[in-house]
Amino acid sequence: MARKGWDSLSGSYRERLERGGVDRAAYGRGESLSSARGHAGTPERPLANFEDVPERYRAYAELRNDIVDLKRALYDHTGNFSEDGVRAGMRGKSRATLTKAHGYLDEMLSNRYTWTEMLEMYPELQDDEWDWLGHYH
Repeated sequence: MARKGWDSLSGSYRERLERGGVDRAAYGRGESLSSARGHAGTPERPLANFEDVPERYRAYAELRNDIVDLKRALYDHTGNFSEDGVRAGMRGKSRATLTKAHGYLDEMLSNRYTWTEMLEMYPELQDDEWDWLGHYH
């Protein structure tokens, strides 16, 4: 699929690209937009196979896999743990959010805190953005 012309892009999108180092000439040459779009280290679409992840996404894939492992350690005893459910819960979350989530889950596991205790210690976890952390899937 061919790119739109530079002039047909919205002004705000052109500004975003320019802030990310992609000017009109670079855009016209067909240079990659992923870094300017905020995806230098994360894929723009979820990866289906985390075993064959490109090197540039390795740290991101490892973070996601670590979150699955933490949730498995926390919730596998329920008999309802679902790796697919955990991965679905991570879908659409930014790398920064996943990094924070990893920290919360690690603290929860290390200290054997319940989800209720975590909610008491960290009121921000009551926001809908974090509800997936407190579930087995």
